[in-house]
Amino acid sequence: MSIRNSIFPELWSPAVFLLALTAACAGDKDEEGTDTDADTDGDTDSDTDSDTDSDTDADTDTDPVVPVFDVVSDTPDLAETVDVAATATGLWAVGFNAGAVAAIVSIDQATGAVTELFSGAPLVVPVGLAVSADGATLYIADVAAPEGDGSTNGAVWSMPVAGGALTGLGTAGTIDLPGDVATSATGDLWVTGMNLSGDPAIFSVDAAGGAVAEVFVGDPLVDPLAIAATADGSTVYVLDSMGEEGSGALFSFTNPGFVATLIAMNFEVEFPGGLAVNPDNSWVYYSQTGSTSATAPRSGAALVRIKPDGTLWEVVSDTPSSLVLPAGVAAISGTTFVADLSTLAMGDVFSYAY
Repeated sequence: MSIRNSIFPELWSPAVFLLALTAACAGDKDEEGTDTDADTDGDTDSDTDSDTDSDTDADTDTDPVVPVFDVVSDTPDLAETVDVAATATGLWAVGFNAGAVAAIVSIDQATGAVTELFSGAPLVVPVGLAVSADGATLYIADVAAPEGDGSTNGAVWSMPVAGGALTGLGTAGTIDLPGDVATSATGDLWVTGMNLSGDPAIFSVDAAGGAVAEVFVGDPLVDPLAIAATADGSTVYVLDSMGEEGSGALFSFTNPGFVATLIAMNFEVEFPGGLAVNPDNSWVYYSQTGSTSATAPRSGAALVRIKPDGTLWEVVSDTPSSLVLPAGVAAISGTTFVADLSTLAMGDVFSYAY
């Protein structure tokens, strides 16, 4: 059973969601240190159904020195921060406010001041956030929101960055349990989730008209969580909690065609996960809560960056790590932002300059 389905067997309240997520993460940490990869020779080459190979061995001879995280925001106004989206001048987040109500906020990058843009119904558990290339529109994925047909299998919305009404995208019932949204400079909008048959899928959504199309379905995806794309939309990345031998996996997909390539595996990622590509496409960033093999760069909560061809991993973390339950990730030129779900973390949103 996927993490998504284990946390959402039915519509739960935000408070129950947070308890379930914390329990799921605690259970995984009790098992940390157990190598679940029967092949211990360090060779993690894998062949996806698309007959494309990628060398997932990481160069882990040294632990690269990277800057420590800065706290962008640490305020009671954000009880739980699930995902972030950013432009050069703007920063937004979804999660739960001090009253445990689902909310969308803007965050001043310089001061960390939080402004609530929207809260309450129809939001239930917002887990994915993206901003349009022109910086005018936010896109939100909610894994448990009610749809127009009365089901509670989630919804995708758009909203002006300054706040306002939510506009539903897609026909009710076309995307079950949407996990994340991604945009590109060419106007593309992609969503991860499950189709009506319960198969893991990537969807293309017309941001203007809302029409939905499946662009990829099934293997090697199992539990697709976070999604990100290069600025030109030529490559789409998906983070899957169980995508390769039951461990976390990172896949790239060509666009058009959506041919899958395995880039990384043997790490732990908890729902909803986080994934981003920097503007020059030189690094892909993902959040992890642990590793399951010596081939992964580091155990424990961390932000990891990897070359698009999978040839080099680098851990972006301080010691001890500021991160507890890292979730959503956003990248702009020179800065990467990370949301942390845990109230035990030193902040709600972190950044580091690269």
